[in-house]
Amino acid sequence: MSSSTRLETHRTTLRELLIPVYEPLGQLTLVYLLGSLVSGYTEDADLDLMMVWDGTGVPAASLRDPQVAHLDERQGISPFVVDYRDIHLERYVIAGQKYNVAHQTLISFEAMLQSILDGRCDSAERMQDPLVATAGFAYGSVMLLVRNRHLLWGCVQQR
Repeated sequence: MSSSTRLETHRTTLRELLIPVYEPLGQLTLVYLLGSLVSGYTEDADLDLMMVWDGTGVPAASLRDPQVAHLDERQGISPFVVDYRDIHLERYVIAGQKYNVAHQTLISFEAMLQSILDGRCDSAERMQDPLVATAGFAYGSVMLLVRNRHLLWGCVQQR
């Protein structure tokens, strides 16, 4: 199977399975794929994706934990769900593919984009590096864009 066919299979899984599972948890605004698999550097790697949520916060780990347990084909293991400061992620396997799913708020995502556009760090204390957390938005694959917020829409139009 070619890498583009394999990536399209993952996009289908996202559209048909992952996004519908997460949407009831809050206002999911943006979902994009990123990383070496999406960039075409390799055909065998974890699939990384970022979910951006509107509102005051990312859905709590206690809300995401049942979704991860449901999605992960490795039954009988404890779901990997982490909330630590501004790091919110989980890992699971679907149809033999490992997924790394990260979450952040729209406010945080827009602040990171703005700090990059401004060419300097903002005053926010965060663990995530803005260049790393947003890089996939520039070269990755946008799966869901719910709101045409000015900053996000401007970045999508420039692509």
